[in-house]
Amino acid sequence: MLCLWVLCLLVLSCVILMLCLWVLCLLVLSCVILMLCLWVLCLLVLSCVILMLCLWVLCLLVLSCVILMLCLWVLCLLVLSCVILMLCLWVLCLLVLSCVILMLCLWVLCLLVLSCVILMLCLWVLCLLVLSCVILMLCLWVLCLLVLSCVILMLCLWVCIEILIQCSCLATPMRFASMAVRIRRTAEPAEPEPKPEPEAEPKLHSAPQTPPLAPPTHHNYDNMKSKFMNELEHLPLPMWAVGAVVVVLLALVACFIFCAFKKCFGKKRKSKKGRERKGVAHRRKAAEEGEMTAMSKQEEGEIKDGEEEKEEHENLGRLEFALDYNFTEAQLIVSVLQARDLAAMDIGGTSDPYVKVYLLPDKKKKFETKVQRKNLCPVFNETFVFKIPYSELGGKTLVLQVFDFDRFGKHDVIGQMKIPMSSVDLGQPLHQWRDLENADKEEQDKLGDICISLRYVPTAGKLTVNIMEAKNLKKMDVGGLSDPFVKIVLLHSGKRLKKKKTTVKKNTLNPYFNESFSFEVPFQQIQKVQLLITVYDYDKLGSNDPIGKTFIGFGATGVGLRHWSDMLANPRRPVAQWHTLQPEDEVEAVLKAPHQ
Repeated sequence: MLCLWVLCLLVLSCVILMLCLWVLCLLVLSCVILMLCLWVLCLLVLSCVILMLCLWVLCLLVLSCVILMLCLWVLCLLVLSCVILMLCLWVLCLLVLSCVILMLCLWVLCLLVLSCVILMLCLWVLCLLVLSCVILMLCLWVLCLLVLSCVILMLCLWVCIEILIQCSCLATPMRFASMAVRIRRTAEPAEPEPKPEPEAEPKLHSAPQTPPLAPPTHHNYDNMKSKFMNELEHLPLPMWAVGAVVVVLLALVACFIFCAFKKCFGKKRKSKKGRERKGVAHRRKAAEEGEMTAMSKQEEGEIKDGEEEKEEHENLGRLEFALDYNFTEAQLIVSVLQARDLAAMDIGGTSDPYVKVYLLPDKKKKFETKVQRKNLCPVFNETFVFKIPYSELGGKTLVLQVFDFDRFGKHDVIGQMKIPMSSVDLGQPLHQWRDLENADKEEQDKLGDICISLRYVPTAGKLTVNIMEAKNLKKMDVGGLSDPFVKIVLLHSGKRLKKKKTTVKKNTLNPYFNESFSFEVPFQQIQKVQLLITVYDYDKLGSNDPIGKTFIGFGATGVGLRHWSDMLANPRRPVAQWHTLQPEDEVEAVLKAPHQ
């Protein structure tokens, strides 16, 4: 039993062992299966990795394709830009070529214009030559006509002299024959009557060559007439030409007589005017010296007549103006409209007129019209306003002066008119034409003139003032001369910014300086600055005496404003202008006026 139990145990252990082996086999098999699963899993992972690599490679390929496409697109852009650049260069070349062609065309056009001008000049010279030749031919023809007329005149004189000689020759034998007959008649009074007949025959035989009185005279006159006509017929000109020559001779003689008469008449008028001027000068001199009582009444009457006639003949021109007064704003409105038949002040027979308007006696505010170039009948149409109360207007005198503008010299006065405001009815507008009168001598007695050149550079803010020269300065020294120098002051809002002066010129009334001075003036302040120019007489022992002043710039009128405007309108270019010196108090009053 024990053996069986042991055997059973053995069998059981074998079975258990078999089970263990089987379990072990199962474990091994499961491990194998697990290994297979792991291997499959590795294969799957590897395939995923390979797939990922394939996708990455694919992405790289796509990206390379994109980059390639971008490179191709950039290349296309570069090619297109090169093409556009080439087109631009081609267009630029075309533009340059067109500019060159245009320049060539302009040059050819200039050459054509120049050739046309030269051709016109040549034609003009040719016309002048032809005209001179025609005039020369006319002169030669007239000379020939004169020579021919002289020849005809000489022939006529010769024929007349020959007729007179023959007439005198015929008259002498006739006188001798009549005298012989009278002598015979007186010597033979007692002879019988029938004997004179046979004596008449010997008389005829003794003087057979002496023709009868009346028939030979008529016969000789006919001979002379026929001879004169034969001489005229033998001339190389037809009868109408001879008649034309005679007419021309008569016309020349008439012209000569007319010219002689005109010359004599002109001389007579000139001498009469000279006597009138001389009488006027004597009268003025006598009035200055207080010797008017020494002149006779007859001479005074002649002088007055001469002055009236001279004033009638002097025609300085006429001026049209208008006056009105605004009572609400206390303004006197003066309109300068136009002028007619002004006197010619320039060499070419014209004038450059402008009108200066101011009120006497203060002269503080002056207005000027624009200059009308080369015009004796200018049209101004400008209006000026004087602000003055009506109560003060009665003591004022309105002055309208017409000047001839001269850039490099003194402005000449053509004429003026003075209108006392007390004689004008300002209740209604006044519109009139008036004749210009001679300007007063005291108006033309100035302190002198000074020539100033201005130049302004806006970018650098540099103002250059050149004091060039002065003329006709006032005599300040005892010897009748002056020692002038010029002082320049730059003003801004009434404050002195800088001052400079020239050198002193000894013993002269017409000094020449030609000295330049520079001032730093920004472009923002150039419209508000002023240049005060003062001419002084230098004195060693005392203070320097001012001769006269003028100012240019802000607040200036007339020439000062025009000069400043020309300088600003022409930057970087010097602009020269003559200025008339004014009294010191007048300039100071004008400078203070804008700040009051």
